[in-house]
Amino acid sequence: MKCGFKKSIAQNALDDAPYIFPYLFDLSKIRLFWHGNALDLRTVEDPKLKMWSYCYFTVNREILGLVNFWTYFKQLSKTSFCCFRRVSEDSSLIRFSLFDTEQLHPVENLREAGLGMKQKDLLFFFNGTWSEISLSTRLELGIHRVDFPPAFEAVEELALSANKDGLYGEQPPGTYWSDHILIILRPRIAQVEMIGLDWFNKSGDDFGYVWPTRIARSKRDERFYGQGIRMANFVLDSSGQRLEK
Repeated sequence: MKCGFKKSIAQNALDDAPYIFPYLFDLSKIRLFWHGNALDLRTVEDPKLKMWSYCYFTVNREILGLVNFWTYFKQLSKTSFCCFRRVSEDSSLIRFSLFDTEQLHPVENLREAGLGMKQKDLLFFFNGTWSEISLSTRLELGIHRVDFPPAFEAVEELALSANKDGLYGEQPPGTYWSDHILIILRPRIAQVEMIGLDWFNKSGDDFGYVWPTRIARSKRDERFYGQGIRMANFVLDSSGQRLEK
């Protein structure tokens, strides 16, 4: 599944793709401001896992929020961003939360906030108001009309990879296919599209060890450019259905 592509086009597209924490999370590409002050992103390492466990969003040494493992993060503007994650391991719902940094407040009790995250199985926490919508991966493949909250008009298009239980129904004997799909949100036209990633699901790869994570459409050539865990970068045609080699 190796694909070659022009670095400039690919990099521009990937710079616009959501990041996943802590994998493929580039702190240098996130530039947010709070009432004119630049936010500082500070990571905390888990001594056992030897990798980042939290990322604090701070300003003037005060914490406005934090993200944990498996949080997807996309900056929308200098003062807005979106976080999303699967509600729980056994849930078909993906919850998207949109934040305005100007509406955030310093966290007064970090320990209490951390306990609240654990009790509610939250992957991120920001102290302020936000707009939210949940989408189900149980929707059929294809295009669906979905009415988004007004704040989501800030999002032109958002692409992500997710799992869809029962994607292929009962599989033929002796086969093992994965269940990844490409979800494309288009809030400005009240539209969500779901596409099966057959090129990956039926590749016979080491599923669970290898999987696609980040993806975004290039504004220059309309193709989708993506990255994954322990796999080569990939390119899809403008429909999002076919792998380009």
